[in-house]
Amino acid sequence: MTDYPLLTVPKAISTNDLFLELTEKINKISTEQLNNQIIAGVKDSNNAVIPNGNAVYIYQTADKPYDQISFYYHQANQNLKK
Repeated sequence: MTDYPLLTVPKAISTNDLFLELTEKINKISTEQLNNQIIAGVKDSNNAVIPNGNAVYIYQTADKPYDQISFYYHQANQNLKK
């Protein structure tokens, strides 16, 4: 198993920016090291996985429509320091 550093959370980051940065980092790791086997984001009405400031889902890319895998990150506003 390989560990990948995802994100150092800067002080006063918004929830929206946190989700977008996490999505970008996961997709970069997938592209550079995992042969695009996963994609992060949220499915839209056309089943395209796009970045979203409200949630991060991870999907396997072996088949379309993409299958969601067991990782889901949801940050509650009350857990963020402002």
